Amino acid sequence: MTRRIFRSICAVALGIFLASAALFTGVLYSYFSGLQLGQLRVQASLAAQGAAREGVRYFDGLEAGDLRITWIGADGAVLYDSRSDSAGMENHLQREEIRQALSMGTGESVRYSETLLERSVYTARRLPDGTVLRLSVGHSTLLTLILGMLLPAGAIFAAALAASMALAARLSREIVRPLNELELDDPLRGGGYPELAPLLQRLAAQQRQIRAQAGALRQMRSEFEAVTTGMAEGILLLNEKQVILSINPAAARLFGTDASCAGKYLTAVTRCLALQELLQRAGEGERAERIMELGGRRYQVNASPVFSEGLASGTVLLLLDVTEKERAGQMRREFTANVSHELKTPLHTISGSAELMAGGLVAAADLPKFSRRIYTEAQRMIRLVILSASPGWTRAGMICSGSRWTSTPWRRRRRRRSGPGRRPRESAWSCGASPPRCTASGRCSAAQSTTSATTR
Repeated sequence: MTRRIFRSICAVALGIFLASAALFTGVLYSYFSGLQLGQLRVQASLAAQGAAREGVRYFDGLEAGDLRITWIGADGAVLYDSRSDSAGMENHLQREEIRQALSMGTGESVRYSETLLERSVYTARRLPDGTVLRLSVGHSTLLTLILGMLLPAGAIFAAALAASMALAARLSREIVRPLNELELDDPLRGGGYPELAPLLQRLAAQQRQIRAQAGALRQMRSEFEAVTTGMAEGILLLNEKQVILSINPAAARLFGTDASCAGKYLTAVTRCLALQELLQRAGEGERAERIMELGGRRYQVNASPVFSEGLASGTVLLLLDVTEKERAGQMRREFTANVSHELKTPLHTISGSAELMAGGLVAAADLPKFSRRIYTEAQRMIRLVILSASPGWTRAGMICSGSRWTSTPWRRRRRRRSGPGRRPRESAWSCGASPPRCTASGRCSAAQSTTSATTR
């Protein structure tokens, strides 16, 4: 701004100087030209009176100086010329000042010489005998005058330029100084130009609004950091160029970095191609999610675009650890398959026994035996149903082997003989009444009680 004011003041000063010089030169040239023309008229009048009294003898021994005196007859023939031989001069009857003098008594004209860059002024007087006496004088043109004054004018111009620059530098500093001394935090404090009062009031109002908005933003940022810091899920905020704006501790631990990565490109933290594909889809305004393995665990990564004025201006990445969820789902599927398999055996037994009894293929003496078998298998199914519906059923009947649960909930065992010579009792299935549990050390701590259903 200081330079602009400096240049403006210099330009104005130089413009005024040049305009004044041109105007002054033109006025002076016109004034002195008029003054010289008046003197020429007086001299022409005096010379006409002398020539009228004495004739051509008046010009003998006359020192004309810069003046040129020409005596012209009524027919236009030159009778006398102070600078040239009159015999060799052309007829002057058609000259403007001669025609005016012959018709009106006096005549004047001005002619320019482009070769000599000279201005000639002519004035003529008609004598009583009908002849005409003409006086002329040469003047320098305005251009010739300017060229002649070029050196002193250049010196004056240089002095004026130096003075203008010094004055402009001082004035520009004085003008800008109150503006540089403004306190932007409190624009109304201190002096200043009265003309700036409306602007300063608007600045003060904007400062109050900015401080209020900055306080609200700081509070929102503190709340956001307090929420995201305690989250187990990872959260990253990226702008449209995939520069990290914010990252919570969970995401920083996952990618092996810290909060100092804010302001860096995501590719400087991780080069996961699957993650880059998600971000590309989110940058196109599409919400995308994918299960991927990060740090030896399974994560569900959700990429949600952030829109501003209808355009995607950023992306929010949410990383959910689904390792335990997928493991629990696998356990549920295995347990369901085991229970379904174990339910098929009693169902087949009941169905087969009932079919034999309904077809009359069972002897009357064996009917109690088949009835007890149907009853036993039905009780077994009831226990299986109760066990599968109990809390913690996803681990019910699972056997702990170290820190891993094995899907072998059921085992078959043989009953000991009750006595010599007696046939062994029928096989029975036993299951844990309550699901086993693992301690923090990974060892099974709960004893598995066994109930048996035997035939009598």
